[in-house]
Amino acid sequence: MEKAAVRRHRRGEGTSEGDTVLFECTGIFIENLCADATSILTSLNIVGSSDFEITDNLRIKVRLPSDRIVIGWLHHCDYEYDLAVVNVRRARGFREAHISSSHCVQSNGKVIAVRRCFNSGMLKTTNGIAIGSASDELCELMLSTYKINTAWIGCPFIDFDGNFVGLNLRSGGRTSFVPMDKILECLRFSGALRSVIRDLQYLQAMHVKYSFEEEFEDNIWSTLSEDVASTMFECVVSLASFDGDARCFACTGVFVGCNPMRILTSASLVRTSGDGNKIDRNLRIQVYLNNKRHVIGTLKHYDLHYNVAVVEIMGSCSSRAMELEKHIPFIPNSEVVAVGCLFEHRKLMASRGVLINRKSQLSCEELRISTCEITKAGIGGPLIDTCGNFIGMNFFHEEETPYLPREIIQEVLGYSDDEWHNATDTNDEGCSDSWPVPKQCWVYPPFCVGRDLRFETEEEANAAFPPQFLVDQQVYFGTEEEAYRPITSMEWC
Repeated sequence: MEKAAVRRHRRGEGTSEGDTVLFECTGIFIENLCADATSILTSLNIVGSSDFEITDNLRIKVRLPSDRIVIGWLHHCDYEYDLAVVNVRRARGFREAHISSSHCVQSNGKVIAVRRCFNSGMLKTTNGIAIGSASDELCELMLSTYKINTAWIGCPFIDFDGNFVGLNLRSGGRTSFVPMDKILECLRFSGALRSVIRDLQYLQAMHVKYSFEEEFEDNIWSTLSEDVASTMFECVVSLASFDGDARCFACTGVFVGCNPMRILTSASLVRTSGDGNKIDRNLRIQVYLNNKRHVIGTLKHYDLHYNVAVVEIMGSCSSRAMELEKHIPFIPNSEVVAVGCLFEHRKLMASRGVLINRKSQLSCEELRISTCEITKAGIGGPLIDTCGNFIGMNFFHEEETPYLPREIIQEVLGYSDDEWHNATDTNDEGCSDSWPVPKQCWVYPPFCVGRDLRFETEEEANAAFPPQFLVDQQVYFGTEEEAYRPITSMEWC
């Protein structure tokens, strides 16, 4: 990190009682713990030792990088790791240190200590090497080879990439410091730093769920045979529908004809948002081919009852179409593979499973089930056996993976023009939820309650994570009376 950047992070701090200076140390700006204050992480020694009595006469002075001296107050202290958070009135023009569980230093890793002198405001640095864990039973600390005095206590340690990785705790021949995981633990118990709470390992990181670009969790594409992978590479495409520049839906499709070039996919690609009984013919369809080209597709046919659509593209771009005529008998527990393709990066994915002899939870009675686990990106993709033979077309459900069998698809693709016209109105009245697609949401993985915490927007996820209360194995936000319930909304896209 450049000196100018380091200078903007460091604060010199001093404690006085009356006119007597009790202690001097260094601190570092962190994310503000309240709206009208700026927060600084430092050593608990700013108020003396761990058994020091904090009195009303104790004053904390903070020298900012601008050399202005302001008065601070103790916001939080952690006696286990000797850490303290000091607040000052909102300071402008300074940068906060990024605190993350990914910022850790390994044994023998090189680090830099940064100190600001309280009286002069001068910035000083020294290099060292982290050499392992301390033997202190109460604090799991890391040691460095620094030889520094007490004035360096509370100074931040950064790695050679400029990441904040720890805070100096003790001085002497061997200097011990608090590593990032313990800093995160301390700040969590202070009830502060919402972003820090999200970084804790037991909560893991917030992530997007039900995105159109969400990969299969167990992607076994690399294990497919060369012949099967080659066939899927030539036959499988990704599609997306757009309303102007806004993407409405994305899914997978498979070539079922080469002259003209026709793609079998899900009719969800062109359904009207909020009304599953209607098709929006004004949507623009883009097809991402295996040669990395985007071409415009035209909706040729659709069947709302089976949620099937045929999209046609101009030109010749594939010499191979999926063979649908070959009869593959249904054998329960036989191994199958679901194939999907991401639209933005044209990444092919595969998930292995077996066929299940039971009906789907969706209302279409002809649907069958496999144990392959896919994401929304796999909607419309082929279900194949281990030899690459077409079994059916996949749809998405949170609890199962339904598919429309090859025989039904063959029947639909064999419609005459009049039959296609009649099929456009065969969806039963009031059954717009027959093919539900979950909305994208932002998720905190389950912790002690064993279930996800979901938010419809990223802003809600960031803003709606105040202190939690675990009562009767339920998660509460704000107060114990205000129970939070996970969102399980579905929509037509």
